[in-house]
Amino acid sequence: MVGGTSPPTWQQKNTADRRSEWWRRTAWGFERSLSDDNAEAKLGLRVLDTLIESRLATKADSNVAQVIAEHMARDEDNDDEGRHRGGRANRGDPETST
Repeated sequence: MVGGTSPPTWQQKNTADRRSEWWRRTAWGFERSLSDDNAEAKLGLRVLDTLIESRLATKADSNVAQVIAEHMARDEDNDDEGRHRGGRANRGDPETST
C-alpha cells in the first residue's frame, strides 16, 4: 500500500518544481525585457513568448504574465511621455515652460 501513494506524491513534487522553475524563468524574461540594451530586451520578450506557450504554464499563469506585461507596457509608455514633456521643458520650450 505504501508504494501506491509514492508516485502521485513524486509527480506532484515534480510538477511543483517544474512550475517553480517556469516562474523563475518568467521573472528572468521580464527583467531582461526592461533592459536598455535592445538585444537583451528582445531576448527577454522572446523568452516570455515561449514560456507563455509552455505546457507548464496554467491558464492562470499565462493570464498573470499577460497582465504584468500589459502593465509594464503602459508604464513604459507613460515614462516615455514624461521624458518627452520633461525634455521639452528642460530646453526652455515656450509651450511647456512656466
